Amino acid sequence: DNPHGLYRPGLFVIGNVLLDETQLPIVVPHSSVITMDGKKVMFVKAEGEDGYEAREVELGRSDSLNIEIISGLSRGERYVSEGGFFLKADSQKESFGDGHDH
Repeated sequence: DNPHGLYRPGLFVIGNVLLDETQLPIVVPHSSVITMDGKKVMFVKAEGEDGYEAREVELGRSDSLNIEIISGLSRGERYVSEGGFFLKADSQKESFGDGHDH
């Protein structure tokens, strides 16, 4: 329908067409997966602690927004969906020690 006449012959439009739909067990936003030491990891809530731990994950299919997690994360686990690079930087900072060696 074009009740307001916004679409006229000769105009260009951008659209998305669903070609296939698949139900996947675990899907997360791309922003929750980062590369650390050459591995794909997610920061997952550490059991019995207040912090998060880096956990290697195996990736599956993806689209422009989300990615399937094949292994490394269980349904219902809490994880960092954005800003994991801050936790990555903080964890790498600890490996340098707390002072400067001049």
